[in-house]
Amino acid sequence: MRRHFTFSKKAEAHLKRRKWKNSLFYDMQIRPEGADERIPIGKADATFTAIRFDGTTKGALIIDREHAEAVAYDDKHELWVIPRADGEKYRAWLDAEYPKPLKRDSWRKKMGAIASKLVTARRNPGTNVRKQAAIIREKEKKIRSLEDRLRKREAYDVEHSLDGFINAPFPLENGVILHWGADRYFSYWEDGRLNIEYVEANFTTSERTPDMTDNQDNHSDAIGDGNLRIRFWHYYLAGDGTYHWALKAEFSP
Repeated sequence: MRRHFTFSKKAEAHLKRRKWKNSLFYDMQIRPEGADERIPIGKADATFTAIRFDGTTKGALIIDREHAEAVAYDDKHELWVIPRADGEKYRAWLDAEYPKPLKRDSWRKKMGAIASKLVTARRNPGTNVRKQAAIIREKEKKIRSLEDRLRKREAYDVEHSLDGFINAPFPLENGVILHWGADRYFSYWEDGRLNIEYVEANFTTSERTPDMTDNQDNHSDAIGDGNLRIRFWHYYLAGDGTYHWALKAEFSP
């Protein structure tokens, strides 16, 4: 059965090579950020219109962005317009695995009661509606900011939980935290030679070596290929109020 939309060119080529274009259904799997394995979560129907999640009564309807505009609403609900055929496919796909008996009559009654109280969305919303929309946008902005701070905090905790650097092959006295390329920079003297060490601290849920980002790989490759330049600068403020950058030394293999 033909899907009602196409994936990216890369995904379509992958499906075509494996002759999966006319699959009866699609297994859905997720891989949490930083994890090494995928976890089965459900199945999508052959047209990729509906997804049902294993072990739950939940599902997802795949619709185009234009259908996500509210045509009616109240304080807690909003009404979207979707193709009827898509709605029928969604119900059929979920009902096939939904715990019996189905409660269609009570569901329709409940949804009908909510729909009867919805206010039709106007092209030019009034002041109160605009204020509510502005409040919602501000709350969404704060949520995104908190989520970003949480992700950074989690990354910070991971890095600092590894600060012991067990069995380090070099001295750790002179370390600096970095925010690009690697997590730490260390320098020390050994046998009359200045040594510089970069360290990327990661963790993994399996026994294999964790992957690094493209940026980290590029830094590692540059060092390994000798494609780098190291310079020592002296930056200072003179007595006449002027600032100066003086290049003291440079090394480029």
